[in-house]
Amino acid sequence: MTGGTKGTVPAPPGRDRGRRPAPADLAVVCGLMTLAAAAGAIGLMTGLLDLGPAISDRLPFGSPVLAGAALGLVVAVPMALTAVAGLRGARETAVLAVAAGAALMGWIVVEVLVIRSFSWLQPFCLGYGAVVLALGLLLRRAPGGAPAADATRDPPVSGRVAG
Repeated sequence: MTGGTKGTVPAPPGRDRGRRPAPADLAVVCGLMTLAAAAGAIGLMTGLLDLGPAISDRLPFGSPVLAGAALGLVVAVPMALTAVAGLRGARETAVLAVAAGAALMGWIVVEVLVIRSFSWLQPFCLGYGAVVLALGLLLRRAPGGAPAADATRDPPVSGRVAG
């Protein structure tokens, strides 16, 4: 990587003078949500997290276990995949972040429609999903329109010219 602070991608001149996200940034953000979603999923599946009878009755099949498994699959797994990709600096980090952010936002919308109950966590998580999605989109954009993941890697050194 050339220029900028270690772990960041410099912004193109004249545009977005702020810092661009690096894959490691997404690793941290998505890693935190992975832990939260996994804790929620485990809590629902083990009964440690009790939603109360009114909300539990509104769950599909009235099953907190099924709801916990769905939370794990829809939110925790995509966030975990994005976090690991970010740690590895993988090219797929940006696309995974967009998908994970959209999945979290979709989860919250469906949750509100299904349980018909409000919690402060819902707008917080909706915003969190939007941040993850936005970071993924920003990571994809790099100078010259190339994916940012490409911009974070040094070009291959070769004596041959592609032809």
